[in-house]
Amino acid sequence: MPSLLDPLTAGALTLPNRVVMAPMTRNRAGADGVPGPLMAEYYAQRASAGLIVTEGVSVGAAATGPVGQPGLYTPEQIAGWGLVTDAVHRAGGRIVAQLSHHGRIAHPDLLPAGVRPLAPSAVTALSDARTPRGLVPTVEPRAMTDADIATTLAEFAAAAAAAVEAGFDGVELQGANGYLIHQFLSDNTNLREDGYGGDAAGRIRFAVEAVRAVAGAVGADRVGLRISPGSGYNDTTEHDPALVHGLLAATLADDGLAYLHLVESPEEEVNRPLRERWTGTLLVNPFTGDDPTDPETAALRLSGGADAVAFARYFASNPDLPERIRLGLPLAEPDPDTFHGGDAVGYTDFAPHPRSTPTMSEQQDQYAEIGDRYSDFKDTAPLAGPEQHNVLKHLGDLTGRRVLDLACGHGHYTRLIKAAGAAEVVGSDLSPVMVELARKTEQEDRLGITYHVADAVALPKLGAFDLVSAVWLLNYATTKAELTAMLRGIHDNLVPGGKFVALAVWPEFRPFGPAWDDYGLRVVSETEAEDRGILVTDLIGTETSTITTSRWSHEAFAECLAAAGFESYTWEVPEVPAESVARFGDAFWDNYRANPIPGFLVGTRPTAAAAAVRTAARALAEDLSAGRWTPTTLERALAGRLHVAAQGGDFLTAQAVRDAFQEGSEPFLRDNGGRLAALLADAAPLLDAAGDEAAETARVVTALLGALG
Repeated sequence: MPSLLDPLTAGALTLPNRVVMAPMTRNRAGADGVPGPLMAEYYAQRASAGLIVTEGVSVGAAATGPVGQPGLYTPEQIAGWGLVTDAVHRAGGRIVAQLSHHGRIAHPDLLPAGVRPLAPSAVTALSDARTPRGLVPTVEPRAMTDADIATTLAEFAAAAAAAVEAGFDGVELQGANGYLIHQFLSDNTNLREDGYGGDAAGRIRFAVEAVRAVAGAVGADRVGLRISPGSGYNDTTEHDPALVHGLLAATLADDGLAYLHLVESPEEEVNRPLRERWTGTLLVNPFTGDDPTDPETAALRLSGGADAVAFARYFASNPDLPERIRLGLPLAEPDPDTFHGGDAVGYTDFAPHPRSTPTMSEQQDQYAEIGDRYSDFKDTAPLAGPEQHNVLKHLGDLTGRRVLDLACGHGHYTRLIKAAGAAEVVGSDLSPVMVELARKTEQEDRLGITYHVADAVALPKLGAFDLVSAVWLLNYATTKAELTAMLRGIHDNLVPGGKFVALAVWPEFRPFGPAWDDYGLRVVSETEAEDRGILVTDLIGTETSTITTSRWSHEAFAECLAAAGFESYTWEVPEVPAESVARFGDAFWDNYRANPIPGFLVGTRPTAAAAAVRTAARALAEDLSAGRWTPTTLERALAGRLHVAAQGGDFLTAQAVRDAFQEGSEPFLRDNGGRLAALLADAAPLLDAAGDEAAETARVVTALLGALG
């Protein structure tokens, strides 16, 4: 049975833990529904969640809810959310936007002049709306026409595309709690006699079409749906919620969605058939009455078949909730008076537990308890010591490159990579303690490095990098599945043609015995059965003797590399610095040279052949000419910029393409299925190459860019 702190893959989303932040109505957006710095701070504080689901976000002007609700349909709103997603990603988090339409529970005071709330049928909700005048009763809505339905479905799809443009990792549709999608599912709000009402198949039609419209815009594996069968919230009534929601779950089960988010009914006979009919990832928001969901309740849901659990109120008051769960720390109580609107009070002023952010002396104690394996923590190696120089040699020329360092540790590797001329460096480590130490050092150095906490097995998409430095990371895999997942995460963070370098060991070499002890080397285990391989970092010249274990043979690495998408790799034995020879003696190094144990594993993400790139470019040009492909504004803008960079078509450089990817960010990778982005990514490694093939490829790609721009 998984624990709350185990990683999870949900469609295209990689979650480092199963503690999900539930959507909560906080109403802190500024004028016209634009998120501001306060919202960015709030969500970034909670980036340690396995996944953040935002508060409900309006998909259009006619969908707007209470004062302070954010939207996702204007350029200003998209830009505001970009600040939020950037802050969350810089803190190492994952975040999806909950797309919402209030339907009949909106109010004319909140909508454009002359617009009345929309609903499946003209049935007034027995509830109040939060307006600039305060809480006022809702009004009778206007029953949606077929044209209204088509427009609303298009708004959901457009808002999903805007979410990707704003940097979200995915979207969730609000199909629960009496909002528009739920209004179509409920008996008392849907009195229609056309194809969107009547029996269960008619009632689920709008929900299914909304989900599929959004999936068509951003990919099904980035889409979740939230439902609350039989909840009664916002004056909804369902006489047979198990039938209707069960059919909805079964209908969407094969669509490849990232997850289904179930707000539990208090009636288990409602929840059970739905769980049985949904075959994908299930995120559960437990029914706990008036009490917040606690870790014990969440663990029970995992044992009952849930894949992840959503926490609401305790995430509002405990920004470090996963760490509190891990350490068994007490949970701060939320302040209900600050839930729906206000300022920083009750919003961003909840501090992490002191034990979640240990002091430097506590960090020293933590690592001292771990033992000799981390003995070099207290005495950081010199910034440009022999080991670092050897690693840099294998990384190659760093000038102008985008680099991801997956073993930032104290931050000295990452800073050295930046100092060597890299254009952008992101450091990532498994330990929040080490990342915090690196951040503090970086604040002193001011080199402009971004640090993340990441999970080695569920490595998030941190960007499109030319180079990934993994250093010791791969040695921590305990199964082939974990090793493959690590390598796949590295692969997915590389641009085509990008390279990764990892220092790794394998278990054929077993140097146990007194001959090794004579040189003062420490072993982790005294028995061969427990310790299947060792790595002595002195082999490449560090100041301390640290040994780490590994269990992977050449054959295992080759198998996992192929499964992760790498076509080829090389092993290179590191050099032995003269100072290390002097320190340990010739006999030691004679033994080492006869039985080399560590090596630099160097892999390259495959690139498309030049002919295939030209064929893809010509196909895009034909689709453009025939009207089968309608480029987005962003695609045209980046194409125009690249064409200008190519100086009228004379040449196009790989650096210009990399700059365009950085400018366009995530939306560029997904617009129109990412065809243009994929073409340019495949073309980039060829553009700086010499020869007729590269030159012809540049001409064909540049011609396409000219037609677009």
